[in-house]
Amino acid sequence: LREKSKVDCYEFMLEHLLCFSVVRMVKVFRVSRSGFYYWIKHRHKAIQRETIRQELDTKVKDAFDNSKGRDGSRCIQKEL
Repeated sequence: LREKSKVDCYEFMLEHLLCFSVVRMVKVFRVSRSGFYYWIKHRHKAIQRETIRQELDTKVKDAFDNSKGRDGSRCIQKEL
């Protein structure tokens, strides 16, 4: 897990809070304790952003496919 992103480390830490201390895990993963607690407090916002981003990506891909790959970013943006 050392080469994973901070979010992956935070998720692992959250799942294993009962097994290991936060102090030990932040040392092992080389992340900050305050960053971990900030992530816990704000992770629902990140999930919402990711959901919105996935929906937008789907709409853009559908618009591009409907134009048979001819429309560029400006036309697709107008369509959305």
